[in-house]
Parts: sequence; C-alpha cells; structure tokens
Amino acid sequence: MRKNKKFKKKGSHIITAPGWKESEEGIINFFIKNDGMNGFDWLARLMKHGCHIDKYVKKILLSDYFKADERRNLKVTVFKGTYFQEREYTNETIIAEAESRGLSLPNMELACLIRERFTDADFIEMGFSSITVMHKQIKDCDGDLVRLSPSASSWSSSIFTTRQSGPIYDHFSSYAFVEDDNQR
Repeated sequence: MRKNKKFKKKGSHIITAPGWKESEEGIINFFIKNDGMNGFDWLARLMKHGCHIDKYVKKILLSDYFKADERRNLKVTVFKGTYFQEREYTNETIIAEAESRGLSLPNMELACLIRERFTDADFIEMGFSSITVMHKQIKDCDGDLVRLSPSASSWSSSIFTTRQSGPIYDHFSSYAFVEDDNQR
C-alpha cells in the first residue's frame, strides 16, 4: 500500500507520489499504460489480486461489449465530484465539460486499468471513493444503462462495480475521460 506523506506544490499542480497531478480546481491527471487484454484475462487478473468484482461487471467483461483498447499510452483526466459542486449536472453536462477541454469518452478497459493501478488508499488520498469511467453506456443483464466504476471499500477488498446512468451528483465520486488522440 502506497502512502503519500508529503504533497509538493509545483506551479498550479499538487504533485503526489504515485504519479498523478491534481489541479487547484479539482481535476486529476495521470498517464496509464495499456497492454490491451480481453475481458476474460482482465477478470482473472483482477480476481487474482483479490478484487471483488460484482456479477454485472463479470458479465460485461465476458460479453461482446468488452473490447481491448488499441491505444497503449493513455492520458487520463478525472473530474472530482467536488469540481461540479456549485453546478447542477448530469451525464450530459459532465461530458460537455470534458469535450470542451478536448477530452473524449474512453474505452471501458480504462476501468480495469484504473482498478489495477490504484489502491483503495490511493482513491481516498485523491479525494474520492469511486471513479465512473465515462465510456459509452451499455446495458447490464437487467437492462439498465451503466458504466464501469472501480470503487474503494473500507470493509472488504477493492471493489469493481457498475454505476447506473441518470442524474448524478456525488462529492465522493469522480468521472474519468481520456485525452482525445487528435489533441496529442
């Protein structure tokens, strides 16, 4: 388990030990490497590391919906729930904010990459308990539109679950996008 003992301020960013940067407005950026695994391999890999994966995520990882991302190096931007604190917002307004910054919807594999890279303690240190990866919504086995959401847990192992779409507002959540390839 990694712990950040010191935060160093550099320019307009606070730099933390595990390789993420947080702006003063509550936006976190980091790079993540991708090896392009299929859902079956991700399921095995995450379970081997003790991650609790709910039944909906298992079915999504093993479905035709799940495709490996072909991009190998991703620049990820995460809007903390507190970023939108003064505004009423929905999925549409969160996506509009991301697009205005040149960000795009990620592949759902980003949820697996984030769950593997960051510990629950990292999530808490970054200031949230879950990250909703803002990939294209998919239907779960109950027919609900969902997105994958790695989450921290104080009572068990790391959690990997889904989050239903609809009006959302949660100080303890965050929303992940990737930099549009055309912007790099």
